[in-house]
Amino acid sequence: MIKQTIADTPYGTSLELRKRSIEAASFLAKNQDFILGSDGIEYVQSAVRPTVSTPLVEIYNKVAEQGKLRYFTMLDLSRATDVPTLLTLKDVVIDGKYISQNMPKAFQNVWFNLTPILSRRDAYNRNLLITDQIDFANQIARGMFCMSYNDSDAWFTPSICAQIVDVYSLLISSYFRMRYNLDLNDMSIVRVLFAAYMAQLLGRPEDRTLEIPPLLNRYELLKLLIPGNATPRALSEVFEKFRDARNGIAPDNILNLDICCQILNKVGPGRMSGVTGKALSIVLSRSPMDNQNMLFAIDYPPYFVWLLLQNLKGGKNPMIQNLFKVGDTKRRVATLADEIVNCKLFIDKVTR
Repeated sequence: MIKQTIADTPYGTSLELRKRSIEAASFLAKNQDFILGSDGIEYVQSAVRPTVSTPLVEIYNKVAEQGKLRYFTMLDLSRATDVPTLLTLKDVVIDGKYISQNMPKAFQNVWFNLTPILSRRDAYNRNLLITDQIDFANQIARGMFCMSYNDSDAWFTPSICAQIVDVYSLLISSYFRMRYNLDLNDMSIVRVLFAAYMAQLLGRPEDRTLEIPPLLNRYELLKLLIPGNATPRALSEVFEKFRDARNGIAPDNILNLDICCQILNKVGPGRMSGVTGKALSIVLSRSPMDNQNMLFAIDYPPYFVWLLLQNLKGGKNPMIQNLFKVGDTKRRVATLADEIVNCKLFIDKVTR
């Protein structure tokens, strides 16, 4: 299984991101005056000093300190005409390195359109002025998450990945619990199933066709997925239920949102028989706040982690905010954020 990029997600495929990215790269190749040079990036770095402390701002500061803003192809399109629509979509992070093998090296970075947060420049003042430094920092952090995930066989430490799996599975199962009035046993089955999906996305390539992702055997995660019976045997018994259900659906053990929902149609209570991946995506992203981010986040871990950290301070995504009200979830996500901020590995491994 090759690691899924944003263009390979169901939503990315529906937007034809790969095709549109190649068209956008052609536009950039013909209009390189719109790309900030090293002097422009250095000026932006010296001028951006966010005064608010958030996990994403702290990550931005680490990226800037390591001189890795140069891994972003920053664009000033304020004087451009006939700009490809893709370059105007703030919530779509394109990592040019993974769009095409023929992508010019200059574009094998994350593309970042600065235009919406730039003040107008004129002949007398050529300096760049970032009008929203927090938004700038947030987008840099999201881009670094994407590059790091795309470049890595193992993105974060197993402990951090297990925490991501826990929160993701809780988000999905909490929705199903409210929608279908699930008891604790049924909710546990849902949690294990979607935990397996996220664990596959976060796991090493050689582990992604295993029936039970190794991450799920970590005790600190297992006791949350199967409370009161956190044993490998109990986990195996749950997967035995999945095995027959996915016969002919996922013979290679690789999951996606549709396959998870098809399995639920068979192993869940009868009232869940109409569940589909598309319907689940629509429900989770129905709010106008961050709806595109959520559509990607369901299948793409960098966006999911970014949404969690953004909503700790300042974000208003209703699905994430409701999740924070479940038990001590917000405290656990705050702990996760601290560990990510203090993890040098995910930034260090990015080289372009």
